[in-house]
Amino acid sequence: MTPVHYRRFRYAFWPLWRTQLSVCMALIGTTLVLKSVWTGQPIQRPDLLLHVGMGLLMAVAMAGPVLAFRFRVGPQGLHTFDARGRWQTLPWAAIRSVEPAPLLHFPHLRLQVDGEARRFWLPLMLADLDGLHQAVVETAGAAHPLARALPRPARPAYRS
Repeated sequence: MTPVHYRRFRYAFWPLWRTQLSVCMALIGTTLVLKSVWTGQPIQRPDLLLHVGMGLLMAVAMAGPVLAFRFRVGPQGLHTFDARGRWQTLPWAAIRSVEPAPLLHFPHLRLQVDGEARRFWLPLMLADLDGLHQAVVETAGAAHPLARALPRPARPAYRS
């Protein structure tokens, strides 16, 4: 029996981290300013260190899901997760429709699979989105609904 080769893909860490860092730092900064206004005391150095420490803690917290939530593309199908986070391999022939849909405000594709009431999710904030498209075309074909739904990065225009 020949070994099955899967290509693994993962979330792009930096865009996710920047988004979460921006939101959390804005909330923590607002809290510090409101505390300072409420108490009438200036913002202290420990408060600022807490602010920076929370940013670093966010990086550590984001590294776990980025490393854990890798999905695979192979000849048998797509190994991805459903809305509850359960992993399953979806055969190429069973993927009926694909539509863009945000999940927690991040771009994803929602996959409808034959025989399944639940929907499956494919993230689009990937470290190698072009490689994902190429892997899907190679294994499932260019006419597959997933291959047609995946966005392709814009190519630079060359002028002569």
